[in-house]
Amino acid sequence: MAKKPADHLTAILSLIHDPRFVQFEAEQTAPTIFNAVGRTHTETWHSALLGWLLDPMASHQLGVYPLQRFLLLLANHQVTNHAAAFDLQWLLTFVDLTEANVRPNERDPSEVRVNDTGRFDVFIDRLKFETDLPPPWKEIQILVEMKVGAAIDQGQCARYMAHIDRLMQQGIFTIPVYLAPSHAFVKDTASLLGDDRWISIDFQHLYDEVIEPCLHAPTVSPFGLTMLNEYVKTLRYRLKGGSPLIITQRDQELVRQLFAQHEPAITMLYQILSEQFTTDSADLSEKKSSIQALTAGTQPVKIAIRIEATTFQAKSMRDLYGQVLHYLDQHGLLAPLPLPIASGSKRYLLATQPVHPAGNAFILPAQYGTYYMEANKSRDGGLNDLGKLLSLCGLHFEVL
Repeated sequence: MAKKPADHLTAILSLIHDPRFVQFEAEQTAPTIFNAVGRTHTETWHSALLGWLLDPMASHQLGVYPLQRFLLLLANHQVTNHAAAFDLQWLLTFVDLTEANVRPNERDPSEVRVNDTGRFDVFIDRLKFETDLPPPWKEIQILVEMKVGAAIDQGQCARYMAHIDRLMQQGIFTIPVYLAPSHAFVKDTASLLGDDRWISIDFQHLYDEVIEPCLHAPTVSPFGLTMLNEYVKTLRYRLKGGSPLIITQRDQELVRQLFAQHEPAITMLYQILSEQFTTDSADLSEKKSSIQALTAGTQPVKIAIRIEATTFQAKSMRDLYGQVLHYLDQHGLLAPLPLPIASGSKRYLLATQPVHPAGNAFILPAQYGTYYMEANKSRDGGLNDLGKLLSLCGLHFEVL
């Protein structure tokens, strides 16, 4: 028997008066220091915060820990096959970060500028090593370019890479890092930034791999803890109804709990917002599956991409991953890869078992043969990871 409108109203009222829903809504709009002064999406403020966090001498009293976590993040996201790339695993093994110079910082708020090139959002140098650098290198630097609301500028990227190439002639290797929202990385690195030496990082990974561990570090100062919590709230803030830069683990858990408790109400709200009213049970079942997929990290929308001359059309990220894995395996491009391949310290990009590094199972595994990819991702995040895998295979893709 179909539910009466009164039943639907009762279900929806039960959802919106659930303490967890009230808490979730309140946290999404909580005031922060950043948005109180109108600087929520101002890139200079974000770069100043990142410089402060990575500075070993900063007032957060975390020492080299944030910079170590940042280098580990870069190592896990380095997917280039470029001959000039530097092995970040080697760097992590032998680097001494105690005297690293990170700018901007509390003592020197100015950004590093280079004539005819531009200013660097965050710049790190004075890295010392416990052994000699591999020839021909005499020095290692890190350059971070950050975008929050602005589009990626390939001309700017090209100027930075030209500067890096000039430094290489002097024996100075500069690691270029591009930090942006996940929706910016909908192509592979070479196509998007003009050079596959860039290491692309989104704010979600920065939060997962650097900021969250720092929040739980025993040495973090009270001031440092306050600033990091304010920054996390800022990254979660939905400016003008748009998407947040990050989704915290707490957010995800609240959403799962609410869906488990209030699935009928959420299904009805989805129908109302979609303006698609139907009494057809098969259609309603399909909508429920779509919402369940959405809460699991996939988007029930059509995705179309092209790799070389082959076009792929999929109904979800899981479907797309399965098709692409089939394509790569048929062309003999998966077998040479050193598996598993990490995508951060908590997840694998590609593995032969659907189990992440910490031992937890994939939430939504995409499989072809003995190859597995985690499909519990947003559309943008999923395409970002797909670009990394294709780069390892020497391929590029475009979204249609």
